[in-house]
Amino acid sequence: MLDDGTVGIAKYTGSDTEVTIPSKIDGKSVTSIGEYAFGWCESLTSITIPNSVTSIGSSAFRGCKNLTSITIPNSVTSIDEDAFQWCTSLASINVDSGNVYYSSLNGVLYNKDKTELIRSPEGIKSITIPDSVTSIGWGAFYNCESLTSITIPNSVTSIGDYAFIDCKSLKNVTIPNSVTRIGGGAFYRCKSLTSITISNSVTSIGEYAFGWCESLTSITIPNSVTSIGGRAFADCTSLKNIVIPESVTDIGDNAFYDCDDLTIKCYEDSAAYDYAIDNDIAYELLDDHIHSYTSEITKAATCKTTGIRTYTCVDCDDSYTEVIPKTAHKYTAKVVKPTYDAQGYTLHTCSVCGDSYKDTYTAKLTRTSITKATVTGITAKTYTGKALKPAPVVKVNGKKLKSGTDYTVTYKNNTKVGKATVTIKGKGNYTGTVTKTFKINLKATSVSKLTSPKTKQLKAKYKKVSGVTGYQVTYSTSSKFTKSKTKTVTVKGAAKTSKTIKKLTKGKKYYVKVRSYKTVGKIKYYSAYSKVKSIKVK
Repeated sequence: MLDDGTVGIAKYTGSDTEVTIPSKIDGKSVTSIGEYAFGWCESLTSITIPNSVTSIGSSAFRGCKNLTSITIPNSVTSIDEDAFQWCTSLASINVDSGNVYYSSLNGVLYNKDKTELIRSPEGIKSITIPDSVTSIGWGAFYNCESLTSITIPNSVTSIGDYAFIDCKSLKNVTIPNSVTRIGGGAFYRCKSLTSITISNSVTSIGEYAFGWCESLTSITIPNSVTSIGGRAFADCTSLKNIVIPESVTDIGDNAFYDCDDLTIKCYEDSAAYDYAIDNDIAYELLDDHIHSYTSEITKAATCKTTGIRTYTCVDCDDSYTEVIPKTAHKYTAKVVKPTYDAQGYTLHTCSVCGDSYKDTYTAKLTRTSITKATVTGITAKTYTGKALKPAPVVKVNGKKLKSGTDYTVTYKNNTKVGKATVTIKGKGNYTGTVTKTFKINLKATSVSKLTSPKTKQLKAKYKKVSGVTGYQVTYSTSSKFTKSKTKTVTVKGAAKTSKTIKKLTKGKKYYVKVRSYKTVGKIKYYSAYSKVKSIKVK
């Protein structure tokens, strides 16, 4: 129990694939998911977090490698930076639209106003960061091994420490003009990164920023950079040449550690020159000529492609180019309502290139169960030799449902005498099944002739009914059949269609009715009684 009387999830030890966290345990609200609470739950594929939870702790879901998606409820006010680390199958982190601290876009986690990109799911393959973002947070793309392309808008001013660590499929990156700092370890162990363009606005490259980028062959360090951190390019074994401008006054220890084939191109008496000599690295001196550059856009950027700005020296025609990041998309929004089979969402589509993304997800509609529906209209039927289909009247909470739209009806054993089954199955807005039964009874016979052949006897003749097991002749001295008696006539071989009843009271008037029956299994099914006839016994 926590100090405020609530409880938190400390450690889940089960092996379920789907987990729903309760909102209360022993009557106390569950308000937190603690450090490593679901750490290394490799069987976990989905989890439901209740609205009572306000915080998700450090490494809460670390190593849940089969977790594919997660939804943050509107109650959550804090999420630790590495809560979803090494969730390698995680394709989306969604946030309830009512949350006042966080939001999501295309499954990526942001702060509420989308000025900070907090965490990308590790299963992401490509991303265009929206131009509302000014900072990419610590470890935002940590271990996104499938990420191959990213577009960083001009709105971004800082790339946090370890922002792209272990993005092993990322091949090239353009740092826009707005960025002033590349954080420590920002592209650490990006093993497929071959080239990177750093804008003229960057002033510092942090420690380990490009460490162990073993495929990196080309990088341009602009005149704006003043410091390069320790091991910033350590083990960049494919890097052969690098130009370090005079603006760089501080180069950290082992900045180019284990770059055995590297040649540093620098100016005499510069910090880069001293570093090359002190660390026994090959170098080439650059011309002292100071260029005076003018620039022009030689290829305009669009939301589809990057542009190019070309810088040309007015004195010697020396030139270089700089990549202009893609422009922001021009999105229009369309609200797609939820259905019973799919979530609702807002679809944003670029009117220029057709790029689209979804956000503001709403839950699927919930179908109403008919398992406790009131069903009428299904009553016993008389055998006709044809399939009998009584039409049920189905009501849920007093509302009459429509056959074919709200439910379907199927019948079983509804032709022969016996018990028939009616199955009503929800459809459209309704789900669940209701089963009802009804009896199929024999066709009624009739008394064709009633006589008193001898003293104290009566003889009842009745019409034959095909397929019966027998008949029952019921008689009484009362027209209401009080104290009545019944004689059963079993059909064996030739069908019997009469019954003589003896030892009656002489001179008494007797009332007689007849019905047929059929035995199915151990159950007898009866027809209705015939009309009553009467006779005075001799």
